[in-house]
Amino acid sequence: ENGKSLIITAQDDLNQIDVLWILPVELDEKANNTKACVKVINEFTKQFENNKCFATLKEYFKATPKNNTISVIEADDSSSLVALGKRGKGNIVYYGILDKQSDFKTQTSYPIFWNDLLNFLAETGDISNYNFRIHEKPLLDKVGIYDNGNKIAVNLLDEYESDIARETIALDETGFVSGISEEKVVVNLDLYLIIFAILIMFFEIFYIKIRGDL
Repeated sequence: ENGKSLIITAQDDLNQIDVLWILPVELDEKANNTKACVKVINEFTKQFENNKCFATLKEYFKATPKNNTISVIEADDSSSLVALGKRGKGNIVYYGILDKQSDFKTQTSYPIFWNDLLNFLAETGDISNYNFRIHEKPLLDKVGIYDNGNKIAVNLLDEYESDIARETIALDETGFVSGISEEKVVVNLDLYLIIFAILIMFFEIFYIKIRGDL
């Protein structure tokens, strides 16, 4: 109520624990087999904009959002799987995806979702708002720590190159094939013949001199 945030994650016996009063949803019985589909695109669901039904669940709680609650991710029967509610100045998030019953935890989007959700609740904003290209800040032209009242770290990391979720580009193997080729080379033998003839001439002169004919 004083501006803090709370995340309540579902577990098998959640409906038996004395936290129902604080949940932003009304829990009902369990149900089986559904897809998890995004209904609201925001700071922590924007990665699913092109793939709104991103996970499957073998089991989940049927849940209905309470007043002042937004159902962000829902099951096939419109049950809230992720809901965002307000309590005073604070936020309460219901995370109703049972990780043991879902394939979501095996996806690369799983840690990104939690990172984005925590940043959203902490109101830290998008990290891209703090990233600049060196040419945009010409005074920050070397790697290191700058201090102008606030510490600024400068590095050569590229957010795009570090993105493990980006599309993979397949390259044709023929572009990397190496081989051996034959090529005819014309060699000029005139110089070698002239040198050979001069050597023979010197040898004959030397031989004649030894015989005493010169």
